[in-house]
Amino acid sequence: IIIYYFCKMNKKPDLVVFNEETKQYDAALKPYGTSASSPVIKPLNTATWRNDGVHTLNNYKAKSKMLKSGLRTFNIIKGDGIKPKQGDNVNLFYELYDTQANLIDSNSKECEEGYGKYSSEKELRGRYSAMPMQLSPDAQMITGFKEAVGIMKVGDRMFAYLPSNIGYGAQGSGLIKPNQDLIFIITMAVSYTHLTLPT
Repeated sequence: IIIYYFCKMNKKPDLVVFNEETKQYDAALKPYGTSASSPVIKPLNTATWRNDGVHTLNNYKAKSKMLKSGLRTFNIIKGDGIKPKQGDNVNLFYELYDTQANLIDSNSKECEEGYGKYSSEKELRGRYSAMPMQLSPDAQMITGFKEAVGIMKVGDRMFAYLPSNIGYGAQGSGLIKPNQDLIFIITMAVSYTHLTLPT
């Protein structure tokens, strides 16, 4: 599971994505469910996806701005929520692609179903839910992902192109090959600091 590789917040990956804190926010996250976790592109078939998917992601890359680190970002959807500050906790949906538009991993059930990658085991482990992350330089995630999330607002859906040097580098990790550039589509659903829990 890729989320374990870029989110080593705990030696037990189950606790990274699905824990008591996450459960507390389930009710607040429900309004975001379908729209926040929907895949950016829904292929009709493999051939269509390979053509349209690559074209769409390349289009986003062409519209993106490159930051000093080499990270390229483009807001597919601009949210109207707050911009979390350092130390805040946020909940994220993500889709991870290679540069040929092959889906590698996602915490969106709808997305993985669309690409024939649905996993019942993953659902049982609660991994089809928004991923909690604290905005911090010390967050145990790859550099490019942290940088991308750090400039997002609640409601944003962002295209993020990560050169390998701010991804998994020359060593790779699991399904990620050495020196592999990656594409994330990230949706910021909630900031905990500004979240009112149901009583």
